[in-house]
Amino acid sequence: MQFQEYFRILRGMNEWVGLALSYLFIFALIGIAQILLKRGVVNASGTRKIVHIGVAHWWIIAMLTIERAVIALIGPVSFIVINAWSWKTHVFAAMEHEDHRRNLGTIWFPLALTGLVLLTWGGPFPQWYGLVAILVLGWGDGLASVVGERLGSRPGARRFPVPGGTKSVAGTTAIFLATAVVTTLLVWLFTGPSAAGTAAAGLPGTSAGGPPTVGSGGLAGGGSPSAFSSGGLWSGLVHFLQTAAERTWVGRPTDHTVLWALSRLDGLVRLAAEQTGAALLDPARWALAPTGILAIGLVLAATATAAELLTPWGIDNLTIPAVTFVVLAALMPLPAEWVVRLALAVGLNVLVAVVAYWRRSVTAGGALTGAFLGFLIFLAGGGFYWSVLMAFFFSSSLLGRIRNERKRDAESLTEKGGRRDTVQVLANGGLATAMALAHGLSGLPVFMLGFAIALAAANADTWASEIGVLSRKTPVSILTWRAVPRGTSGGVSLLGVTASAAGSLFIALWFVAGYWLREGWNPVELAAITAAITAGGFLGSLVDSLLGATVQAQYWDNLRDKVTERAADARGRPNRRTRGWVPLTNDAVNALSGIISTVVLVLVISG
Repeated sequence: MQFQEYFRILRGMNEWVGLALSYLFIFALIGIAQILLKRGVVNASGTRKIVHIGVAHWWIIAMLTIERAVIALIGPVSFIVINAWSWKTHVFAAMEHEDHRRNLGTIWFPLALTGLVLLTWGGPFPQWYGLVAILVLGWGDGLASVVGERLGSRPGARRFPVPGGTKSVAGTTAIFLATAVVTTLLVWLFTGPSAAGTAAAGLPGTSAGGPPTVGSGGLAGGGSPSAFSSGGLWSGLVHFLQTAAERTWVGRPTDHTVLWALSRLDGLVRLAAEQTGAALLDPARWALAPTGILAIGLVLAATATAAELLTPWGIDNLTIPAVTFVVLAALMPLPAEWVVRLALAVGLNVLVAVVAYWRRSVTAGGALTGAFLGFLIFLAGGGFYWSVLMAFFFSSSLLGRIRNERKRDAESLTEKGGRRDTVQVLANGGLATAMALAHGLSGLPVFMLGFAIALAAANADTWASEIGVLSRKTPVSILTWRAVPRGTSGGVSLLGVTASAAGSLFIALWFVAGYWLREGWNPVELAAITAAITAGGFLGSLVDSLLGATVQAQYWDNLRDKVTERAADARGRPNRRTRGWVPLTNDAVNALSGIISTVVLVLVISG
């Protein structure tokens, strides 16, 4: 018997029978878990996961047997009441958290189901969006707990702080992988070759001509209109974003990184279909390209993982499906190039942030901030812009690992240590991010140059700081040319000035190489761009030294009898300010010098 026949039988059943089946299914799960708990086969944590993962599949029963929203709502709404009663009396111990008074997860779960039913049964969204959201909660969050308890609690297991406690690397990896697999398979199922069969059978959430889509430009382009294209606030917002973005540089599919990813993966899937003869693998029969489907899975995996990490005490039972649903609804109408760029922006920056934190190059806050800035830069400028950012980050991090006695003495006077924190990351990359976004939204070339100059200035200052302190000669003040201790703000040396120029030139050459590959060979134009970026970066380093010697806050450390940037000594007592303004810390000076040099060069060139 074909799938369509099974479906027709189920759809022919009375809706109340379908509702009864759903109650039977849920109470059977709870009953089995209770028996396993009482007999000691599984502990309370294990039975809770059985119920958590199993109940998520209620959505499949509801999709196949219930048509009206009012009937579909009965189950979730009733279990809000039932679970609240169980939370208060602890009658269903198999599904309650040990700290159940603090953890309301069992109540948030049916509340999330209620919201998803309202949005999909007669609402503006297909029902399979809700299926994706609730199975991500069931399998992703459920496996994260299982793996986290088994592997994350072992001696030596990696853990990190999050709101409300700590999380394990193993558990976090589990929710990411589980979510990626679940979402990729479901998106493929409902937009791939099998979508036509389910639509022909009348499956809710699909249309006879293809999967839900917004016009012909979306990921599901070529299908017939759905609720999205029938008017309303959501479709109007999507249309506005598409129209506005298509008029900007970021809306054009010119990023070679994205196009390369699209062509390579799609080509591999086509080759596999040709070699095996498997019709299901033939992308020609899919409404979405393989790369687009995988990109949606990766983006949803990242957002669901972030929701799980940031929402404690069972609230993730509400936030994970909500975030998953919203992101899926936002991604489906978009062109494939946009979604692949989004996936690359998320995946590459998360990977770099994890490695940087693991290598102790940044703090946890610095890693998150850096990943966010890198994400925005990749969205605005694609792989080309992102590679310039990475050239700055990795070259600076590599130089930061150079250690000797002179460098240790200099760092003892500076405000912070070697690991970059949130403020340092913003000071070095915030202006470049703003310039990248301005260029992406306006398309004006002057902002592209501003992006490169901002990073060149940051790189020049970093190279000067990391290499200049290695000089055997004592540095001098940029104002008085008198000798000053190593690490003193405003101190310069021949080696440091040379390193500053080299750092700026490095970014300029990297940028020009990428620009050449993308736009073609024009020696006069490339030479002018190289000169402008190098000059702008070097100017930023000089401005940084001038500000450091004049307005940056300096303090006298009585404990060490030295001038320092630190506002307090090793015992936590405040140091006496000797000059400068308190708000102008080293990070503020770094940011200000980058702004000044970028603005000056941009005004000179545009004028």
